[in-house]
Amino acid sequence: MKTPNDLFNRLKKMMPAGTRPKFANGEELLAWNQEQGRLRSEAIVRENRAMKMQRVNGPFRHSRAAYELLI
Repeated sequence: MKTPNDLFNRLKKMMPAGTRPKFANGEELLAWNQEQGRLRSEAIVRENRAMKMQRVNGPFRHSRAAYELLI
């Protein structure tokens, strides 16, 4: 499994007959994976910002509402 296409081809071999994959090739799979990584990274940055505000200002009474303000 040196390339995304190798991984994709191995997954195709394991899929039951009649199953249609979400991605047509390894490049689409890699692009989706990178997008998901970027989205998760942005979520972590928001969470870290909220935690930093809590450390500086003390815990919020309504921490969920305060967290929503950061988003």
